[in-house]
Amino acid sequence: MAEHSPQMSTAGAAHAESVADYIVQRIADEGVAHCFGVAGDYLFPMCNAVERSSKIKWIGCANELNAAYSADGYARIRGAGMLATTHIARAPGRCRTNPNFLPGLAR
Repeated sequence: MAEHSPQMSTAGAAHAESVADYIVQRIADEGVAHCFGVAGDYLFPMCNAVERSSKIKWIGCANELNAAYSADGYARIRGAGMLATTHIARAPGRCRTNPNFLPGLAR
């Protein structure tokens, strides 16, 4: 296993790798180059990790449903995708995507 060294922030100060940084790096290692999502207050650590990553680009979406559909289509074409939102309602019709996609990210 490769050892991770502290990363440099945009201000130039070193910081320890966070869990969000690790998750983003692991997803990037799977070949994912885009993160679809809707930024929210509880999601800011993940948004910051995506911003710090040179391998993954943030694609902001208008709402959670659009983000889910975008990430689902991306995953169907590329084999893996990344979705970042603070909440997805489970009401019928709100989020009908590939059933193998969202549970795979939740586990």
